[in-house]
Amino acid sequence: MIKTSGIVFRNTRYKESSLILDIFTEEAGLQSFIANGVFSKSNQRLAAALQPMNIVEVVAYYNEQKELHRLKEVCISVMYQKIRFDIKRSAMGLFLLEVCRKTIRSHQANSELFHFVKNAFEEIDHTDSFNPNFHLEFLVQLMSYLGFQPQNNYSSNTSCFDMVNGIFTSYKGEAVYHLSEGASKIFSEMLSGQSYIHLFQNSQQRRQMLHALILYYQLHIENFGQVKSMEVFHEILGA
Repeated sequence: MIKTSGIVFRNTRYKESSLILDIFTEEAGLQSFIANGVFSKSNQRLAAALQPMNIVEVVAYYNEQKELHRLKEVCISVMYQKIRFDIKRSAMGLFLLEVCRKTIRSHQANSELFHFVKNAFEEIDHTDSFNPNFHLEFLVQLMSYLGFQPQNNYSSNTSCFDMVNGIFTSYKGEAVYHLSEGASKIFSEMLSGQSYIHLFQNSQQRRQMLHALILYYQLHIENFGQVKSMEVFHEILGA
């Protein structure tokens, strides 16, 4: 038996009344669970609790030798106030969720990573005003948890970021896997932890940086693939 906090990453309907779930748990990393009787009239709260992005408390019959575990109890531990009803916050949350599904694959406990992700969803929901740069902050900070954080060796002599090697270099030409000098300077400031508020002059700069960060992830995480939610994300946020 395991009792743990978790974040619902994915749910897939199985047969008439069951769900197969991928839940990122604090105690056991990413795990798959089956929940039975989800769609019966008496279990409407259970179906609501198992929606992707929800932060939940889980009790399950757990065996680390198995790939699928049976849920015994589940309840929502953080009740979202805005993320389900604000289209911008919802789009931001769905984008982060897809990135998490593509990057968090370990079945081992990682409490620091769990709380980082949990806090990110809570911040999207709880802040008074919407932060259009939050996804960029998240992507930059997530790198350190995943083990490929760039070296911030930016200087006047090393002013172009090499995405393959994760360092700033003296290269000044055009190349697919190098950021421009302007974008490299902004990226260095992002890595140094400066406020993002004044880093981007317009939504186009923000969009270009997002595409650069996604390319960096694609280079460093096997089978990362395309982020399907980006198109909708751009349409809703214009960023």
